[in-house]
Amino acid sequence: FLSSVFALRRHRISTHTVRIMGSGASANPDLVKASSEVELKDAFASLSKECQQRVLQVIAGSAKDSKVCDYCASMSAQWEKILDNPQKLIDTAASKRSPFKFEVQNSKGEVDLRLGVSAVALPDGDTDFGKRYLAMIDKIQDLCKEYIPGGCKRQTTPHMSIGSVILDKTTPQEYNEEVKNRTGLIASSKQFLDAVDPPPRAKIQTLKINPDGCITLQLEHDPSQDKVMTKEDFEAALTLIPTCKAEGDAANERRKFKANDDGSFTLSRFQQVRMGLGGLGCEIKGMWPSGHMVVANLVDVEDMKKVPKDKLDELWAKCYEAWSPLSDEWFELKKIVSLCYVERSLNEGSVVVAPAPGAASVTAFPETSATATALLGGIFTCNESGDVFIDVEHFEARCADREKGQWQSFGAEVREMAENQHNVADFGDKNAEERMLALFKTYDKDGSGSVTEAEAGEVMKALGEELSEEDIKTMIKRADKDGTGCIDYKEFVEIMGARPS
Repeated sequence: FLSSVFALRRHRISTHTVRIMGSGASANPDLVKASSEVELKDAFASLSKECQQRVLQVIAGSAKDSKVCDYCASMSAQWEKILDNPQKLIDTAASKRSPFKFEVQNSKGEVDLRLGVSAVALPDGDTDFGKRYLAMIDKIQDLCKEYIPGGCKRQTTPHMSIGSVILDKTTPQEYNEEVKNRTGLIASSKQFLDAVDPPPRAKIQTLKINPDGCITLQLEHDPSQDKVMTKEDFEAALTLIPTCKAEGDAANERRKFKANDDGSFTLSRFQQVRMGLGGLGCEIKGMWPSGHMVVANLVDVEDMKKVPKDKLDELWAKCYEAWSPLSDEWFELKKIVSLCYVERSLNEGSVVVAPAPGAASVTAFPETSATATALLGGIFTCNESGDVFIDVEHFEARCADREKGQWQSFGAEVREMAENQHNVADFGDKNAEERMLALFKTYDKDGSGSVTEAEAGEVMKALGEELSEEDIKTMIKRADKDGTGCIDYKEFVEIMGARPS
């Protein structure tokens, strides 16, 4: 222990000298002056037991301070990389925009829809760890919104991607054709995931910023779940995966596995699951040993540039305090599901859970959300085989009524604002009238009983959406039935898709 103390002392101890002297080290100044491990041990041994204990407590605090400093420096470096090369962030932010809120375009001005089916792992809110994990995510999201108000958006549904069942398609017609050509695939992926046993175990490695602007919890896999495959079995399994048919693609995925000296490969539990899905015909890409869970998304480089360095350090230090206490705990990712989506951010009203064969209809995700069910609007259908299709007519109609879509599709994000602003801890348990009233009050900043253009714009900006004045005017006009230029409560209830009381 004292050897590591000396290494730490050489690195940063100058900033803590006064604290050490105040802890009883003044009884032996050689403790501060020691220039070798031997001298440090001798000086430490000459202290009383009480002084030794106080010194060790201070050094432990210094070690923690050192970790926090190193972590903040690492996050700052990742932040600067994005500012130096922001294009990936800009493209990613555009790809996650809802087609029901915006004319979705990439940096080239092309319509950029992402429609598909993906297997994702979700936090388990029914366990003690799951509750603490979700509370930690909520804390980090609140911190990011506090320190980067215009440049950051909460991740509505924190999840870890396991892999694509049907990889992003660019039109409903293309998506439907793919489902038709691979009938039964969605159902078989659901059945496979339902039977995964044991579930993958993981623990938090760190919170980091990806080059695409996603603030993510990087997870570490449990090596006790690793499995070894012979080279022959591994290569045979790889050739079954549709996204590994080309040798270049196969070589790229092969590099993500641990190759052993005897030619065999070691697969983590996550890789075993991904390989199994690939064997069914799923379009799996990125077969890493573990993965990450997106917590928040950086979306505006100009707003990011406005955040002072000292405030960023303060933010990252507080984030470290939020996630690091959980980083030593292994947890199981039991809840792995296939989700069919028409927007990558998995917002309410754009996602359904893959149904079992024979199901009469699809179920909105999250399954407990009445809002998600109300917003679906018939855009998904299913057949007896468990295939999920997009109803093109309903999809295009919802996209065409973009102003109504903006009101409705921001519902989940505004609800989180309502929970924070009105201190509604049990928001999900409130009746429909109370929930709708809390949402309305989030817009109605001055309590006048109506929502003005300025108030709607303020909420959109708080959500990280810089809508133009014309966009806001059109949004208000869509809901303003009586032509007063603002939205009363009855009009708000109607535009949000609920029946007025």
